Amino acid sequence: MTYTNKVVNGVEIPLTAEEIAEFQAQDAAWEATGKYEAEWAKIRRDRNKLLVESDWTDLPNSPVSNKMEWLGYRQFLRDMTKQSDPFKIVWPLKPQ
Repeated sequence: MTYTNKVVNGVEIPLTAEEIAEFQAQDAAWEATGKYEAEWAKIRRDRNKLLVESDWTDLPNSPVSNKMEWLGYRQFLRDMTKQSDPFKIVWPLKPQ
């Protein structure tokens, strides 16, 4: 959005360069927030899919021999949203 004027006491006057910069910074912050939220939503969706696909490993009679690896993998998936930057996510390696 382009900001050029403001209304003061019913009179339209030009914005200062400082005011324009402030409005542009606010716009950039709003846009970045939306991008971050969208990326976190995508990560949660993908993470949830991986958790569902590995639910069977938590069953008491599951045939896995590396139960602790699966428990660590699943815990890492649950903790993924604790990472600070959704654009630099570290994904766990799925146990064999």
